[in-house]
Amino acid sequence: MPEYPESYEVARENHEASKRDGRYPRGFRPTFSPQVAERLRTFNKTNLIARVFQAVIVHGSIAAVAALVAWVGIALSWWLALVAYVPAMVLIARQQRVLELFVHDASHYAWCNWDRHRNDKIANLLSAFPTLSEVAAYRAFHRLHHAYYGNDQLDPCKRRLAMFGGMGLLGYIRNWYGEIGSKGPRLLLSFAAWHGVVYLLPLGLALGAAGPLLWGMFWVVPMLTTLPALRRVAEAEEHDYQRADTEFATTYSNIGHLHKWLIHPAGDAYHLLHHMLPNIPMHRHRQVHRYMMEQVPEYRAGLIRTKVLEQE
Repeated sequence: MPEYPESYEVARENHEASKRDGRYPRGFRPTFSPQVAERLRTFNKTNLIARVFQAVIVHGSIAAVAALVAWVGIALSWWLALVAYVPAMVLIARQQRVLELFVHDASHYAWCNWDRHRNDKIANLLSAFPTLSEVAAYRAFHRLHHAYYGNDQLDPCKRRLAMFGGMGLLGYIRNWYGEIGSKGPRLLLSFAAWHGVVYLLPLGLALGAAGPLLWGMFWVVPMLTTLPALRRVAEAEEHDYQRADTEFATTYSNIGHLHKWLIHPAGDAYHLLHHMLPNIPMHRHRQVHRYMMEQVPEYRAGLIRTKVLEQE
């Protein structure tokens, strides 16, 4: 269930407790009417079938882009295929980012909130294992961000942002997969087994040695180059911890066209909404954002960007 307004006394006590243990207070205490509160509860409903369908479509789109570029190289010109490979890298990385965001959604049980085991199992199979992650491990990392938001030692996102300036690409990649728990032979085996069954074996049988090469070009290379670049920009845009001393006043929604299509796809653009109502499934964020803008004046005072890395 989403979190709803506390009494003023409880909110004040929580505010003081947050300051004592190094967390930022939430800073968002609207007064919802019973109708608004009930409407917000309805947005919590999950739809496992729809999410499975969406994940399958994402995987299909990645395969389709790769197949199209390969066809251009075979039927037309390899030089033309090399030119097409650049936008293909961006498109594939964008879809890989969607899969990562599906893992984030599953960490909040937003795939299937009525059966948590099923939530994790299906999200692992369709989104986490192919992107070298695991829902339970990601949840352990991400819960710290929500529970200790703003704490210098315990909020992993604040720590990561503080290190961004000194990180090269390899350092960033290593830090990301370390933070989300993508380590150990079991997870590497899950990644290898998933790709072996879905891509490497079929491609190898159909194309021989060219099959694994295509997999490397159209999955591994975007995953280790373009995807980290997109994710790094996305992480940098979500919070400005130095701007204020509350969670509400340091969290951004990034809702420009480029944000919604490329940097923060699949509903992730409405990050302020996610922090205020963290259990609402991501595919409903746009609808709930519009509803909150209409019905909750306090929410309308939140931070919104419409340009990438826009400064106030």
